[in-house]
Amino acid sequence: MISGDTAVCQQIGDLSRGVDVLVHEAIRAEGLADLVSDPEALLAYHSECSQIGSMAQQAGVRQLVLTHLVPAPDTPEEMAAFEMGVRSGGYRGDLVVADDLTTVIF
Repeated sequence: MISGDTAVCQQIGDLSRGVDVLVHEAIRAEGLADLVSDPEALLAYHSECSQIGSMAQQAGVRQLVLTHLVPAPDTPEEMAAFEMGVRSGGYRGDLVVADDLTTVIF
């Protein structure tokens, strides 16, 4: 299942139920104020990491691949922050925080 530019919602959760892989865009609320004047506007149609983690765990997603990362991470610590955010939402499955040109083999 592939999702992009959407907030976490019941429909995505339903479509993701039991999938092997969910590719999902991710946003970290921390640091948005430095990028945009209205962070809440972005959060209205993008998915925050902890919400993705909660939805993916409830749906039984086996592997989660995060893409379209905002704010774009520049360091390994910033990449790890996306994983920590998803894990804080309760996701315990396999997780890939994708970088540009990441290849994932299933």
